[in-house]
Amino acid sequence: MSQTVTWRFTPLDTWFFKQALAPDSLAAQELTSLFPPSPRTLIGALRAAVGEAHQVDWKAYREGQQPQIAEKIGAPNEALPPNTQFSGVAIRRNGQGYYPMPLNWLAIPAQQGQPKGYQLYKLLPDTSPIHCDLGHVCLPAVPKDAEKGAKPLEHTYISSKAWAQLQTCLQTSAFIAETECLKRDDLFKSEPRLGIARNNKTRKTEDGQLYQTKHLRLAQGISLEIDSQGWAVESHLNTVMLGGEGRLAQLTQHHTEIAQPITLPNQAKGLILTLTSPAHFQQGWIPDGFSQTERNGQTLWQGQINGVELTLICAVIGKAHREGGWNLAQHQSRGVESLVPAGSAYYFEVNQNDINQAWSALQNHAIGQDTVIGRGQFNLAVY
Repeated sequence: MSQTVTWRFTPLDTWFFKQALAPDSLAAQELTSLFPPSPRTLIGALRAAVGEAHQVDWKAYREGQQPQIAEKIGAPNEALPPNTQFSGVAIRRNGQGYYPMPLNWLAIPAQQGQPKGYQLYKLLPDTSPIHCDLGHVCLPAVPKDAEKGAKPLEHTYISSKAWAQLQTCLQTSAFIAETECLKRDDLFKSEPRLGIARNNKTRKTEDGQLYQTKHLRLAQGISLEIDSQGWAVESHLNTVMLGGEGRLAQLTQHHTEIAQPITLPNQAKGLILTLTSPAHFQQGWIPDGFSQTERNGQTLWQGQINGVELTLICAVIGKAHREGGWNLAQHQSRGVESLVPAGSAYYFEVNQNDINQAWSALQNHAIGQDTVIGRGQFNLAVY
């Protein structure tokens, strides 16, 4: 298997990753920034960094006159270098990896007198199905011992240490320290900007082209990473332009960390698949390849992932993640897509394999569409 390389983007300025809006809404309102950005944004910056390092003539490249460059970074009408697989965008602080907080854990701040952190309560499939628009479904239920006011921690990331704690936790409650969490204010500060578009031919501004944006100034130690597999890069620029308005970032290569093996508890009943990057499914929230069925009056969904037969019991889905972007090859905005957000959790029964076999077979896989650009990646846990 080809070596996996981790690419780290460290900010040298503010960054701006435009939210998914229609392009004609530019002057109608302040444009906020997505965080983290789409993998396409980082992949585009990587391709540009490699092309520039090989003295690309972008006009000749777009006209198909530089095949030697296309072999290195992909053709102008393609989104990827040849035979390359990318991961989703990961957040790191001082070299420590962080994951989106699983939405199937409800949280409430620890009471006064206790260590600073969050008391967590895990949602589990209810034992009795209820009738709803999906059929007779065992919806995720709040445990009886959960404190009043516990709710999902939105816009929060937890350290790999905290995530490892939740992966094998069979209890319905857990505690994570505040130091293991990254809230939005820990990641960046917003900086409003006012600008005006310019006609490149006349080099003059025009009426109605005033716009407002909200840039992100990342906190000290925060960086973004993306992994590539199968891409042999000989050289690249160390400083690249990233995102809207071409703000600067330092680009460095690192060896990819190998996850430590995990021993699963013997009492586990099933697997929880938690998305770590947004997923695009053809059936909305239902993973591709799964179809509805009935068992003892209960509505379920059956299918397989990487050859493992699974039954989907229920899921905890967050608000839709909307993603658009700019298509550089066609010089126009991409259509806005609604994706299942990172942190969403799916509860599965394992049909034929035992849970340990299923766990091993599902490691390092992704689900849904566009997995080559890092969509649909997930971590596993047990319940």
